[in-house]
Amino acid sequence: MNIKNLPRHEQPREKLIEKGAENLKNNELLAILLGTGRQGRNVLEVAQEILRKYPMKKFLNKIIDNQLTKYKLNKLSLERFQVKEAIENHLNKLMDKITSDNFKELEDKKALIADKVFLELPEKLKLLNCYPDNFTKHLFVKAAPINKEEADLAFKLNSLDNIKWWFRNPEEGGFYIQGWLKQKFYPDFIVKTKNNNYFVLEYKGLHLKGSKDTTYKEAVGKKWEELSKDNYYFEMVDSRNVNKVLERIEKL
Repeated sequence: MNIKNLPRHEQPREKLIEKGAENLKNNELLAILLGTGRQGRNVLEVAQEILRKYPMKKFLNKIIDNQLTKYKLNKLSLERFQVKEAIENHLNKLMDKITSDNFKELEDKKALIADKVFLELPEKLKLLNCYPDNFTKHLFVKAAPINKEEADLAFKLNSLDNIKWWFRNPEEGGFYIQGWLKQKFYPDFIVKTKNNNYFVLEYKGLHLKGSKDTTYKEAVGKKWEELSKDNYYFEMVDSRNVNKVLERIEKL
C-alpha cells in the first residue's frame, strides 16, 4: 500500500506534526529519514524490514535516538542521504572492529586455515574483457585486463625460464583470500614454478604504497603465506621491488 493511502493519522510525517517525535515508533522515525520506499513497498515497510532483518537492531535504534537528541527530525529528513551514509560508515567501522577481533581470536586459537582452492582451477574462464596480447606461459588462452604496470610485470614473469605457468587472477570466479574485513581479497597474479612452488602476487602503484588498502592486503597475504607454509608464498609488488621479487621466484 502506498504511504499516501494510509489514514492521515498513521502517516509518519503527519503523525510527527500532530503528536511529536517522542510518540513515533523507531520504524516511523526511520521511514521519515529514508524518505521513500522501494521495489513496490512503501517506506514504512522498508524501514520495518531494515529493523527486523538487520543484525544490529538495538544499535540502529540507539543511533536514531541519539540523532534526535542533537537535531530536529525535519533537518534529519532533509539531509537523510547524508545521515544514511554516516550511519552506514559507522556500522561498517563497527563491523570491521568486530570481525577483526573475531579473526584475532581464531588466530590465537590456531583455528585459521589457508584455503588453496586455486589448485583446483576450471578448464575455462569466462571473461567479459581480455588483455589483447597473448602470453606463451599464461595458463589460459587470454588474460584478464591488466594496466600498464601490471603488464610490465606479466611480460617479465612470462620470460622467466623456471615458470611452469602463471595467470592473471580475475575478480569474478578467481582465487581469493578472506581476511578480517568483509570484502574478499583477489590477488593480481598466481604463479607456479617448475619446482612446484606457488606465488601469489599483488601489484600496487607507488602512489598507493602505505595506503590503508595496501597495508591490509599485505598483512592478509603474509598471514595466508604463514598459514600455508612450505611452497606457498605471497609478495606485494611495486615498481621498486619488482626485480627483487622476480629474483626470488627464479630461485624457487
